Amino acid sequence: MSLYSTIRCTALIAAIISILTNCSSGNAGQKDDVCDNCTPDTVCNNGIIGMLDTTGNTGKPIMEIYKSNNDGNGSYILTIFHNEHSGDGVYSIQSINTDNSVEIITGKRYTLRGTDDATIWRCENKTNDLYFLIPSSSEKDTIYRIPDESTLTRSNPLHLISR
Repeated sequence: MSLYSTIRCTALIAAIISILTNCSSGNAGQKDDVCDNCTPDTVCNNGIIGMLDTTGNTGKPIMEIYKSNNDGNGSYILTIFHNEHSGDGVYSIQSINTDNSVEIITGKRYTLRGTDDATIWRCENKTNDLYFLIPSSSEKDTIYRIPDESTLTRSNPLHLISR
């Protein structure tokens, strides 16, 4: 890994930590001590993890981190938080674009069933939803970003780097 790649990766990890510990709506300096209904539009101390539903008996919280290949169109890291026995959760995606700008998007993740019993994650946000194909258990460490819930192409892979 080159020094440039190491610096980019370090900056991305710092952005992840920032997202995990603070939500921000642009109202700088306004922090709530308790955020019972944290959304991507609120400012709260407990970050996107505060958006995770902990009211039911859905098991322990799980964090999964996936990284895309740098294919010349930039790279990104998808961090998913969900409870062990729940298909829904929250997510954060951090991307480094080709112009070296960093974009961070957070929101709710829902599990859908696609055609041919495929599992699809729909990651909702304010601008446009993101979709990911979750293949069979034989490929459990790779997921694929797809354009919509009905196009099940296996391009744009993301590889599990931490669970």
